[in-house]
Amino acid sequence: MIRSYIPTVKGNIVLIKLFLSILSISTFAVILIAISIFYLFQNKTIEDLNVADNLALTNIQTLLHNYIDTTEKTIISTYQNPSVKKLIYENNTEWNDTMIATVNNTLGTLSAYSFINSLYLFGEGNILFKASNSGIPEEEEGRITRMLWTETPGKPIPWTFKRMSGDALHIISIFIGERSTGNQGYDSAVMMNVSMDMIHQAIFPAALSKGQEIYVVDKNGTVLLHNDMDHFNADVSQKPYITKMMKDNKDSGHFTTTVNDRKYNLGYIRSPEGDYYVVHMMEYELSVQKLTGARNTILLIGFLVLLLVLLTSLYISYRIYYPIHTIFNRIRGLFGDIPQVSSNRNELQAMSNATAKIIERMNSYDKQVENKAAMEMFNLSRTSMKGEEIEDILRRMNILAQMGTGAPHAVIVLRIGNHRQFEENNTIQAIDFQLHSIGNIVSEYIQSCASCHVYVINTEHAVLLVTGAKFGEIDLNALLEDASQAVYNILGLDITIGVSPITHQSTDLPALYKEAYRLTNYRLLFGKRTVIYARMANKEITNESLSHLYMTVTEALKRTSLPDYLEALDRLFAACSLLRYETIISLLSQLAVDIAKIPQGIGAKSAADNNPDYYELYVKFEKFEDFSAFTDAFTVLYEEISTVLANLNNTNMRDIASKAIDYITSNYHNQDMTANLMAEKLNITPSYFSKIFKECTRTTFPDYVASLRLEKARELLLQDYSQEIVDISAKVGYTNASYFTAAFKKKYGITPSKYRVNVLYDREINSN
Repeated sequence: MIRSYIPTVKGNIVLIKLFLSILSISTFAVILIAISIFYLFQNKTIEDLNVADNLALTNIQTLLHNYIDTTEKTIISTYQNPSVKKLIYENNTEWNDTMIATVNNTLGTLSAYSFINSLYLFGEGNILFKASNSGIPEEEEGRITRMLWTETPGKPIPWTFKRMSGDALHIISIFIGERSTGNQGYDSAVMMNVSMDMIHQAIFPAALSKGQEIYVVDKNGTVLLHNDMDHFNADVSQKPYITKMMKDNKDSGHFTTTVNDRKYNLGYIRSPEGDYYVVHMMEYELSVQKLTGARNTILLIGFLVLLLVLLTSLYISYRIYYPIHTIFNRIRGLFGDIPQVSSNRNELQAMSNATAKIIERMNSYDKQVENKAAMEMFNLSRTSMKGEEIEDILRRMNILAQMGTGAPHAVIVLRIGNHRQFEENNTIQAIDFQLHSIGNIVSEYIQSCASCHVYVINTEHAVLLVTGAKFGEIDLNALLEDASQAVYNILGLDITIGVSPITHQSTDLPALYKEAYRLTNYRLLFGKRTVIYARMANKEITNESLSHLYMTVTEALKRTSLPDYLEALDRLFAACSLLRYETIISLLSQLAVDIAKIPQGIGAKSAADNNPDYYELYVKFEKFEDFSAFTDAFTVLYEEISTVLANLNNTNMRDIASKAIDYITSNYHNQDMTANLMAEKLNITPSYFSKIFKECTRTTFPDYVASLRLEKARELLLQDYSQEIVDISAKVGYTNASYFTAAFKKKYGITPSKYRVNVLYDREINSN
């Protein structure tokens, strides 16, 4: 049987060689294509990774900059706070009014910024006061005190200590202060200690794959933050890649480097001030790992396809290529002993019909195209949109089929609080990244019950399009409140969420978007981090009540009574909380116009040109996010108008100062003597009173009162030598004898007791 088969193989040897050649060429082609794909797209893949890496590093740099910048501004505002300045100046740790004011200030600071570990106040090199969120052990306080003598103010100082539990706590200390004359250190200072562990949790991903590092290094080569906090405060200044990075002096960049015989891709971005760099290192193999896997997959699939083609071809060739086989046999028969094969009249005359169809899908769009279509749909300036136009946009958004199922759907607007500050502190890439992050965080909370699509509309807000069969059954309010809190915890951003009514018609989407956006304006009433529905914004009060409150504000201003004016404003704002948002803005804009025109109504010549624009005020007031902004605006307006009214009433600045001096002379011993008290008695604002008093007396009100009290104290010291210093300080209006002694010594260069002794001694010498 084998012998009978050999001639058949021998007769087909040319055909076999032909197919082996085709198979070899195909195999080589598959390998060549796979390798070409790998190398052709390798640089493009790394470039795309670098772009994504740069965006992530920009976000980390932005968040860290916000933390550091917030800390520095908070230190400055704390150091400049009058109560803190006074406590440092007194250098007294007794519990008094200054200490109470300082405690309130510092506790308010710590409650506002949970990432601040602790705050210290120093006077004459000693700790006067400390407050903390988590605390630093007392045995470590000597360490932070020494920083005042060895470190530079305003510079982040990294250091680490261990708790009783053995856990390491990583701290960055920043202080500002003043040094005494000839002193090498800073003996008066405010220091804040930032918990880098909390910032680490807020900024970095939960975990990175092996072979990656993300860290922040200052310009001196010290690690300020690391995804592995065991490397915190390490010195990497001598690392070649760090030296290259700083020597390049670029805002950002990427390059490859070798560390311990391993090749790495390194990307970095520099802070705007150039104080630190955010660095990302990834092993080179890890960078192209997915591309390598794709290459291997192509090779495997290619070999499997070739094997299938080979087996199929062996059968088809017997049928289709038999004429060629016959021709080759006849040619070979002329040169050898291969027997001639008779022609087969019944062999196939044509090749079998074999066709292949290629189906291309044209209904998928990338995210950029979808978002652009969404911006057409969700446009506040468009007045109307036809049904077919909406259908076309939904088709380009790739959600037409989903919207047309009749399932309930709604539009949710996610609006950033303090948008102006948010936009100033971030790049366009960082804003887009954070808005997408907000949308993804919120969608995570509701996607188990409904389908969510996130679209970034502009730098202020994003839109969440929600649809699904179970959408109407879920507790959406609770889910969105949790999501809002999660956004604040993760990104440190306040957002207001407006939720449109639920609908089943896709043609309602533009109107629902405008309604949801309008509802976010109600953060003025309900505050930030609030979820607002239409049913929460439909209350009204009677016009009679509103008219009475309106008149109370203007009448208080005409009397130039600031306390009555502010009280009337508070009552009006409370009533406004029951109005629709548009009514509030319209009402307060008109009130500002009427107040500005009051001087004209009573014949003020200087106010004839003061004609405020109602529309400009309306646009300005629309940007306010709480009633405190309205209070500030109307207080400024009061000061402007009351000044004009004071001039109309022929109130002379000298008369105001004279009345104030007379009152101070008679009541200097009153411990509650303040500029606010004087302003209230004179029916003017505190700022206006302070301005007049300084212009007339060439000194400030506190300095004038203090000087008068010390002069009276000097007289009392010499009237009765048996009188105690504490009693004299109380008689002239001081609540703290130590502070009185310090103030007396500053003015006269000698303590009260020594002054009394010296004068007594001089009198005895002169009498002898």
